[in-house]
Amino acid sequence: MANAPVFPAELESWFPPLVHGVQRQLVADGKFIYYPNITMQGGDRDSPQPFQSSEASAGGLTLLQAFDFLEARTWCLALEIGAQGSEVWFKERPSSLHVTEHGGIYIHVGRVFELHSNMKAAELEAAEFVVDVMVRLAFWPPVELKSETKVQQLKGGSSLTQAVFAVECLRDATAHPKVVLKRYADQASRNRRMLAASTLFSSSGLGPAVLAADCDWIVEAFGGVPPDPESDTAKAKMLGSLAARIHSCPTEWFDSCREELANRHPCLKDLPVDSSIWPCVVYRQSHLDKYLPEEMRQLCAALPSPLSSSSRRAVTIHGDLHTGNLLLSDASEPIVTDFEQSCVSNAAQDLIYDITDMSADDSRVLCASYLKARGASLTEANAQVEADKLAVDAVVAQIVNFFILRSLFWDGDLSMSDALAKLCPLRLVIDELRTKPRACSRVVDVAHQIDDIDEDEQLDFFIGLCRASLDDAEGSATRVAATAGGYSSAEGHSSRTGHPVPDVVPQRKPADASF
Repeated sequence: MANAPVFPAELESWFPPLVHGVQRQLVADGKFIYYPNITMQGGDRDSPQPFQSSEASAGGLTLLQAFDFLEARTWCLALEIGAQGSEVWFKERPSSLHVTEHGGIYIHVGRVFELHSNMKAAELEAAEFVVDVMVRLAFWPPVELKSETKVQQLKGGSSLTQAVFAVECLRDATAHPKVVLKRYADQASRNRRMLAASTLFSSSGLGPAVLAADCDWIVEAFGGVPPDPESDTAKAKMLGSLAARIHSCPTEWFDSCREELANRHPCLKDLPVDSSIWPCVVYRQSHLDKYLPEEMRQLCAALPSPLSSSSRRAVTIHGDLHTGNLLLSDASEPIVTDFEQSCVSNAAQDLIYDITDMSADDSRVLCASYLKARGASLTEANAQVEADKLAVDAVVAQIVNFFILRSLFWDGDLSMSDALAKLCPLRLVIDELRTKPRACSRVVDVAHQIDDIDEDEQLDFFIGLCRASLDDAEGSATRVAATAGGYSSAEGHSSRTGHPVPDVVPQRKPADASF
């Protein structure tokens, strides 16, 4: 192997011969290989994101995709991932390198190419389209496509949003030098709803400015970078106050969308305006036509009624409100993007995505921040109880949305009769909590454990937790092995319901009621 390539010394510190005991091997054609695969910390320049090796081995995503279009015109390193042959180019050193369990990653060195000569056809077409729009709007001067624009396909996309591109004008622009093009699937009704939501949020200062749009595309001002809260508590406050701002928006925009959906799917005709079913069915309707109006009325009657009066209000919701869909505006205020599930529903629907990822204290902070921003009448005596009721509503809404409604309307793998059977004990226990609202504090204390439970068992776990909290509120000294409470210490189940319960319901910590 006299002519065998030599691993460059300048890259030795990036990719040492041994990574966690895994030997680098030299193979043909100037490739170096690590086994097993690796995970790197990546993302775009403003928002690093982890890339999991399972995505690489599936050939679905390219590692650090946003680095494809850095300003530099030459590149020093490329990676070919597994057998898929996906190429990823780096100019900057990855911030971490970790061995994972499967696959392999090939490292090429010394390869150089011109940035725009390798521009993908879809990205070139997107840049051409955006330039035409922005020049006609007089925001950009006429530009030379390959030398005076920069385009990058962004992560994201779904069955509704097929592709997202960021396009930047490298010459002096009159306004909006960087914009985002979203291309929608050919689904006119849903596209009209998403455009209506985008326009509403934009005009309310809660979303990126809509610059131009048609039935299957929209061009928005570049929204900025994702927020980076200094702590989990700061994130909770931000999400609570942002949800309250969203819920102050008008609701009339959804009237025509609701009517159009009900005309197409008769089972929706009697669906209440604030129903938690709306966020699911506006996004996907593939299984709606198999249900009769009477079945949908039964489903509505079986859904638990929220405990908090704030949860029961019919409001405009984002429908997918979590930190991954947030940006910072020029004024450093959080705004939202991606309106695929936006509609009018009950307020709890916008609190479901982070509620069980937080500690009990932070979930209370989120709910208290929301209540304060909505102008709720809170006193030192009732503030904690109201926050706890709203937090329980959010957890219930999460379980119902993720594990019942999506199974009915998205996947079609749950029958209506099975859904009603699952909802019946949940509604009963929530109705009991309504009569003993202070028991909600014990539910909130333990609700974050739900994420550690298998998905198939989360509903039963939550019902058992509510039962245990109710019994504890009635004065049981301990829940496990307490005869009055009806629990068997050997089984860890409620003898009244058969639902599993957590081992411990901790005492609530005193909380600041001033918010």
